Amino acid sequence: MAITLTRELELECHVTTRRRLHEAGIHCYIPAVKEKLTPIHKAARLRFAEQYADRGQEFWRTVIYTDETTFSSVYAKDRHCWRRQGSRFNGENKCERAQSGRVSVPMYGCMWYGGPGELVPIEGYLNAAEYINILETCLIPSVHAYALPEPHPIRLVQDWSPIHTSRAVRQWFSNRPDVELIDWPPKGCDLNAIENLWGLMKCKS
Repeated sequence: MAITLTRELELECHVTTRRRLHEAGIHCYIPAVKEKLTPIHKAARLRFAEQYADRGQEFWRTVIYTDETTFSSVYAKDRHCWRRQGSRFNGENKCERAQSGRVSVPMYGCMWYGGPGELVPIEGYLNAAEYINILETCLIPSVHAYALPEPHPIRLVQDWSPIHTSRAVRQWFSNRPDVELIDWPPKGCDLNAIENLWGLMKCKS
């Protein structure tokens, strides 16, 4: 922006332009990365908002947010920290990197208003059968133990992963009247509260 303004206003010094931008509260940041939304995706988000607009806090406090993620031993290259000059190599300002190869661990987790549920390592390749096994042996018991005691119905959020929407998984949900799937919009990962939890965990890892 500073270069463009300098060129258009025929200013001699781009430093002055940058200083004026700073005085106006405009600073240089890394742009946020978001998934591209088509008009269809935007319409689905609007329908979702209208469908659940009248649901109050009591409803959302019983919703279970689920997702898979991968934790890696390699630090994120775009990670930033606030520090004083000359303190670059202080322990709290460093991201340690192992000399050995990268280690990645896929995990499945859930959370709700009252806190996190069980964190489950995913062994091997996740398919529909393994996902159903996680739902039956980990998710449902975890929810009843930490969040919603039986016979309270479970309201569940999951994304549009092909595994989640496979025929076998859809059949499993249809046979579980005690589990209500929230009609989540496609490309709605940024609406899922557990994404914030993953971000916090990865920053501390």
